[in-house]
Amino acid sequence: MKHALLILALFLATSAHAGGLKESAESYYARHMKSCERKPRESVWDLFAATRTIIMDECCVKSVRAMQAAGEKRIAPEGACPSGKVKKSLPCETSKHWCEGVER
Repeated sequence: MKHALLILALFLATSAHAGGLKESAESYYARHMKSCERKPRESVWDLFAATRTIIMDECCVKSVRAMQAAGEKRIAPEGACPSGKVKKSLPCETSKHWCEGVER
C-alpha cells in the first residue's frame, strides 16, 4: 500500500510540473517531421510486422523545412495569421500551413 501511495504522489507531482516544460525548437520541428512518415500496408500481415517500410511524404517534409527555415509555428489550414504576417504553404496536397512576416 505504501508503494502505491508513493507512486501516486510521484505521478501527481510530475503532472503538476509538466505544464511548465517548454518544447525546444528542434523537438517541435522533429515532431512535425515525424508526422510526415507514412507506413503503407500491403497486406493484413503488415498489422503484425515488427518493422515496416517508412515512406516520407515529400510535400509534408518540404513544408516542415520551409516552416523551420522561417522560424515559424504550424497553424491550422483554416487558421488566420496575426497582423503583419501572411499564411504560407506549399502548392501540394499535404503541405503544412504557417505564418510568415510580410517581406518589404
